[in-house]
Amino acid sequence: MAGQREKRKKKDETKEERFKRLMARRAVRAEDDLRLIGNLANQAHYAWDEAEVRAVFERLEGALLAAKIRFLPDDHYWTQLEEQ
Repeated sequence: MAGQREKRKKKDETKEERFKRLMARRAVRAEDDLRLIGNLANQAHYAWDEAEVRAVFERLEGALLAAKIRFLPDDHYWTQLEEQ
């Protein structure tokens, strides 16, 4: 019964409410995952080399930039790509 109420509640929410709910949850999850990645820096427990770490952070930075670009107004999209 609670599941039906939850479905009805989500169905009735506005686009802005749905964005805020999902963005908050996903941002917290991303922050938690980044903190966990940072924990891997402890060389007492893990072995890694700088090239490997650099490659991972380049991928993460690229993914973050791609997500940020999607939030720009359409006319700013090409300007951002040209600046890189």
